[in-house]
Amino acid sequence: MSTSRAARPPRKPGGPIRVAWVIAVLALVQLAVVFEVRFVVHLLGLASGEKLGAAQRILLVAGIFGIGCFLFKMRYACKATYGVMETLFALAFAHETASAWQSNGAANLLALGSAVYLVVRGLSNVKDGVEERAKDPTADPKNPVIRFELALVAIWKRGE
Repeated sequence: MSTSRAARPPRKPGGPIRVAWVIAVLALVQLAVVFEVRFVVHLLGLASGEKLGAAQRILLVAGIFGIGCFLFKMRYACKATYGVMETLFALAFAHETASAWQSNGAANLLALGSAVYLVVRGLSNVKDGVEERAKDPTADPKNPVIRFELALVAIWKRGE
């Protein structure tokens, strides 16, 4: 049975383009975070190469714990988006490792190996998140993060 073009429902324009834009925006946010972290590191005096004081250690640990709690919650709420951010972080980590390349080859290889591992974990989270979102009948398409993940689901299904 052949269906004519008029009988098909119209496709939403820009599905893959919308996803590309969202990924670009996430990359810019990631870049802004890297520059903000560098500013905070400079502000706290962490870049001087000196040992950290007690107050600096407490602030650093508290900040890392807070960010970790937020990302943990995000990972379960929006796993595909978390995976995209994790992959972008891995690429930023690899770039920073290459920028700070030192003569210690073993440390460099361990750092780059860690970046590769983070890319794999990020892509695995994208895959798992897309599969979970595809099965979720309660996904609210008004939420921009959910729309992003639903667009990833559509792209994922086209590639199967």
